[in-house]
Amino acid sequence: MFETTIKVRTLLGTLVVTGALLCQSGCASDSYAAQGAAKGAGTGALAGLWVEVLTEADRQQTDAAAALLPDIVDKDREISDTAVAQARLDEALGEIGEIRTQYDLAASCSDQ
Repeated sequence: MFETTIKVRTLLGTLVVTGALLCQSGCASDSYAAQGAAKGAGTGALAGLWVEVLTEADRQQTDAAAALLPDIVDKDREISDTAVAQARLDEALGEIGEIRTQYDLAASCSDQ
């Protein structure tokens, strides 16, 4: 289980960088969760769900992002409730914004 947790956290770190760069030519696709889910239960599905939540939040679609947080709680063993999921989401959005500004990109998709 510990090894799986490390894989998920590593993948989420990669997704933060990927998400940061997605705005260069437009915002992320809504299909990430579907693509991850197609890989089956586990890190692919969880990562896809996190990318979907990040995408909605980055687009300022707060209701859509908030609606997905209970799914994060259900699937991510490291997230105990929606408040923890929201805190992690806010942290990831901050990291994405920092990475984008390092590459002279808009801090969020809504800033384009």
